[in-house]
This record gives sequence, C-alpha cells and structure tokens, in this order.
Amino acid sequence: MDLPDPKPGQVVRYSYLWKAEAKRLREEGVKDRPCVVAYQFHDKQGRHIVGVAPITHTPQSDQKTARPIPIKTARRLGLDDRQSWVVTSQTNEFVWPGHDLRPAYPRATNKSPVIGHMPDRLTRELRETIFENDRTKKLSRVRRDQLQTHVEKAKSKGVKTPSKEPRLTKEHER
Repeated sequence: MDLPDPKPGQVVRYSYLWKAEAKRLREEGVKDRPCVVAYQFHDKQGRHIVGVAPITHTPQSDQKTARPIPIKTARRLGLDDRQSWVVTSQTNEFVWPGHDLRPAYPRATNKSPVIGHMPDRLTRELRETIFENDRTKKLSRVRRDQLQTHVEKAKSKGVKTPSKEPRLTKEHER
C-alpha cells in the first residue's frame, strides 16, 4: 500500500472501532469508513501515533460532539449526498502506518488509504473542537495498539470475546 505521511485534514479509509465496540473487547471495526486525520504525535517509545475521527451518517445534534460536512465537500471527497458528520467526541489512535488502514479505492492500482482532504477551515474547526473535548475530558480516545493487550489479557482469564466476523444489525448502520 502506498502510504504518504499523515497530515491533519486528510481523509483516509480505516476500520474504525467505536468506543462501545472496544468496551465489548472487539479487536476490529465492524466496517471500513472514511475518517479524518485529526492529530499526530510521537509516544514515549518514539512511535508515530495518529488520531482519526470517524465520518458517519448518524445525525448529531451537538456541535461539541460532531461537525457537519458541507455537501460540496462530501461530493468532492466522493462521499454520497446524504448528510455526513465528523464525530469530534471520540477518536482511534494507532501507530502509523496501522494495519487497519484500507486502500481508499481497492480496485485502483494505487493502494493509498487517502481519499482526499478536508478544507483548511473545516480542519481547524474539527481540531479545535477535538482538542477542547480532550481538555474538558469529553473525548474518548481508543488506543488500538493498547487494546490488543487488553483483549489478550481478557482471553487469558477466560473472558469470551466477540468473533471477528460479526453479524450486521441496525446498530452498525452508522
């Protein structure tokens, strides 16, 4: 897969794991979805960590938990015409490049996960909201690399974890 350096505002295809799924000890997201690269940093081990915010069709009423994507931007990114939202109240963090990145266009010869870029102004607004949610303890951050350790510990204690191939239900149509 062609992996450019991550930049805030990039929209990538990613197997996003919602907080509720992580609490149920899922290791894998139910579906691949577009996500916005929101932030990046290097951890204590020097690894490049990237935080992504999911894009969903589920209506969000609070500007602190999500931002609507203008239809013009959604079309430019190749999203459908239904209203989409960037959730700003939870993120997935992973070591770049992560195995949960997916090719943006699986049938294309270029296997980059990058779908496109958000406009600069919207990227700034998203980042400001995410950072504010983090400061006020309203941001849920799922660390994908640490989750694997928790799942392994749970399995060693006999805790049943969900299968990797879940059945899709109405709950998953976010």
